[in-house]
Amino acid sequence: MEKRTEGLWLIWYDGAPGDGRGVIVLHEGKILGGESAWYYSGTYDTDESGIDGSMTLTHYGKPSSKSVGGHSRAQSPVDLAIAGRWIDDNTIGAHVEPVDGGPRMEFEMRRQVSTGRVIL
Repeated sequence: MEKRTEGLWLIWYDGAPGDGRGVIVLHEGKILGGESAWYYSGTYDTDESGIDGSMTLTHYGKPSSKSVGGHSRAQSPVDLAIAGRWIDDNTIGAHVEPVDGGPRMEFEMRRQVSTGRVIL
């Protein structure tokens, strides 16, 4: 049985390329989210093991805003491939990699709210 991926997810990452927290909404194959100086948009597919997709990381904050995953505002936008696998019913261990090469960034997603009928 396929696990339910739609909903509001908290994300967090720590490591050499940077650290931070943000939110992602997964709904009907679409990804929307962000954090203090970056937003994410993209698409995903799911199966019983997790999610796969692509998203674009875009900088919108002040010039002094920190990098995300080693990406600076000067590199914005950054196209990423995303892959994640279920850890438990509410947690996905995931990573993103720039499609044109660059460091892979690991992160976790923790579901906060499952969506019912939502209009985005």
